[in-house]
Amino acid sequence: MKKNIFYLFIALILVANYSCDEKDWSYNEGAFIAFKDNTVQGKESLDSILIPVLISDNGRKETIEVTFELTPAEGVAEGLHYNLLNASNTLTFAPGVGVEYIRIEPVNDLTPEDDKSIQLTITSNSKNYSTGLPGPDKNQTSCELIIKEDDCPLTLDLFSGRIEGLEDSPWWTDSPGKYEWTPVAEIEPGKIEYKISGWFYPQLLTSNWNWYESESEIEFLPVTVILDVTDPANPKYSMLEEPAFTVPAEDWGYDMKPVDNQPLNIDVCGKYVEIPYTLLGSSWVHNYVFTVKFQFE
Repeated sequence: MKKNIFYLFIALILVANYSCDEKDWSYNEGAFIAFKDNTVQGKESLDSILIPVLISDNGRKETIEVTFELTPAEGVAEGLHYNLLNASNTLTFAPGVGVEYIRIEPVNDLTPEDDKSIQLTITSNSKNYSTGLPGPDKNQTSCELIIKEDDCPLTLDLFSGRIEGLEDSPWWTDSPGKYEWTPVAEIEPGKIEYKISGWFYPQLLTSNWNWYESESEIEFLPVTVILDVTDPANPKYSMLEEPAFTVPAEDWGYDMKPVDNQPLNIDVCGKYVEIPYTLLGSSWVHNYVFTVKFQFE
C-alpha cells in the first residue's frame, strides 16, 4: 500500500511539473484570448519582433477576429521608433488556428537612446470570448513590448590600452599579437584618432615563428589610425602612416600599405574593431588581406 501511494505521489509531481512548463490552451468551455507573455523584448536592430496572441478554443469551426491597441510610452512614437507591420489592428484567427502574431518593426535610428516601451492590449473579439487568462486578475490581457537600445557612442577613451589582437592568418592565427591603443583626439563627432603600435607582433614573436626571443628586442612604431563612424551604417578607417618596427643592427621588415577610407567592421557596444591590411614586398603574402580583431574589455 505504501508503495502504491509513493508511485501515485511521484505521478502527481510529474503531472504538476508538466502543467507548469507546458500550458494547455485547448479549452472547450470558458474559451479565452490572451497574450502568451506579459513582456516581450527585442533589439532595435531586428527586422521585426513577433508578439504571440493565443486563443484557447482551437477546436472551433468559425473565424474569429481579435482587435488590439498599441499605447506607446511617453516620448515613443509610431513611425519614429516603431511601425506596425500588420495590415490593421485586427488579428484574424482561422478555424482551428490557436495563435496569431502582432508584428512590430523597430526603427533602427543609430542614435544612442533609452529603451522604448509599448503597451499592447486586447480590446475586443467577434465571439465575446473572455480576454486574459482565467482567474480574477485576467493576466496577459496586455503585454509590454520593450525595444532594447543597441546603439553606443564612439568616445575618445572607448578603445584604449594594451590589448591582444587576433589575426585571421593561415600562419599565425592561434597566436595573438599584443598592441597598444592610445586615444589622441576626437577630430569631430564620430571620428576618433588613435595611435596603434604592435603591428607584426604575431609574425615576429609567436611560437610558430619565434624570430625574436623577447619583445624587448623590437621597437614597434605607433601608427596614426582614424576610426570614422559618422555614417554608422558604413564605418570606415584610415591609416596615415606605414606600420613598421625596428630591431637592433638590422634594417628590414614588412611594409604595410597605408589605406584611406576603407570599410571597417566595428561594434561599438560589443567593444571590438576589425581592421584589415595588406602586406607588401613579400611574394608569399603579396595581396593577402589580413584582418586583426581587437577585442576590448
